[in-house]
Amino acid sequence: MGSVAITEGSGDKIEFRAEKDVRRGRIGEIAFVTLRDSDGITICAVLDADDECDRDGVHREKRHDGWRWGERARVIITVQLPLGVRVRA
Repeated sequence: MGSVAITEGSGDKIEFRAEKDVRRGRIGEIAFVTLRDSDGITICAVLDADDECDRDGVHREKRHDGWRWGERARVIITVQLPLGVRVRA
């Protein structure tokens, strides 16, 4: 778990920043999957190699080893978007 802050940026680029805080495991276990299609961009934070992300941003953990996100890690995400960009979170 963690938080997401969306702010207005300048220019025409999207800026994505993430801060990882790992309680159990390794910081390298947290990754981000980016999907781009005609509807836009989807970014998912994944904790295990078997996690999946689809265009709706659905996060599925295939493994059930007894750990939950909040027990293992926290991610703080900041996204800066150009003026006029729509967000679905």
